[in-house]
Amino acid sequence: MAGVKTPYTFGLAEIIVGEVLESGEMPFLEDMTKIGKVNEDSANMTMEAGDSTEIREQSNPVPVLVINQPDTIEYNFQILDATPELVEEYMGGEKVGATAVGFLGRTVTVEKSFLFKPEQGIYFAVPRASIKTTFGGDFTRTGVLTMTCVVTPLAAADGKQPVICDYLSNFETNFPPKG
Repeated sequence: MAGVKTPYTFGLAEIIVGEVLESGEMPFLEDMTKIGKVNEDSANMTMEAGDSTEIREQSNPVPVLVINQPDTIEYNFQILDATPELVEEYMGGEKVGATAVGFLGRTVTVEKSFLFKPEQGIYFAVPRASIKTTFGGDFTRTGVLTMTCVVTPLAAADGKQPVICDYLSNFETNFPPKG
């Protein structure tokens, strides 16, 4: 499907992360790495409308003013290969000896740049985002322990957009996007 602009976005090819740049731009692809193996059908994006407050004159049903709060965007996914290295990087772990990692078991927030790349359609680039990671799963024959990640876009540098999307067909020529 190279070069084809399709309006249908589906499937998750990979999630790629990198360091946040002060410029508010996305890092170059060669400076980013795949976050891990994402559990099938666990990735999603949600956008919820912000609350609004209506200011009304007494006994008048028509508002004089409506104050809208911003909408919120979140990306959620589960990582299958919960390695000590990922625990160290995303859960605030510290090296204990040569290979072991200790962590407090509490949620920490890590800032990264994120690229959510689907199989087709449009990709989403987030120059600066917070990621909160927790463990979950069953220790059974059919269960698997995963790291559940919640990614929230944060304000990028002045004048830069917090979320950027483009057709996947433009990816090779237009990444990183200049916002």
